[in-house]
Amino acid sequence: MLAAERKRYSYEQDYAFESDHSPKRNVKKKKSVKFRTVLLIVIGFMLGLTVILRYAYIVENKYQLESMKKELIKIERENQTLKVQLTKLKSLDRIENIATSELGMIEPDIDNIIFIKSPEFSIAMKNGREYEEKAESNDFKPFDVVNKISLIKNIFN
Repeated sequence: MLAAERKRYSYEQDYAFESDHSPKRNVKKKKSVKFRTVLLIVIGFMLGLTVILRYAYIVENKYQLESMKKELIKIERENQTLKVQLTKLKSLDRIENIATSELGMIEPDIDNIIFIKSPEFSIAMKNGREYEEKAESNDFKPFDVVNKISLIKNIFN
């Protein structure tokens, strides 16, 4: 009878079997390395794009700030010119000139001036007690007012 030859298997063949599959693992490793590389490049690109967009936003805001500063300077100049015009219009010399030349007003004589003590409900009382003390410290004579009123009546009669 023929007997089958016994073959001896060695562990080397097992390793050889595994080494046959190792190129597939290398391909998987190469694919994962490529994927990671591409992923890192995309992430880097996205970060760079984000940084560029932030700088663009900052530059745009600086431009708006500069234009607002220029507008503020322009408005301040206009405000100054308006203040100067207001001061000119409020000047007492100008008002007196208009009153005498255009409105035909004249300055009153000393006899035409009457000083009257204001009542407690007067607007002048808003200054407080200082005004009251000043008004009381003057030599106010109520009969002078009556005399002045009678003089005015005599002028118109």
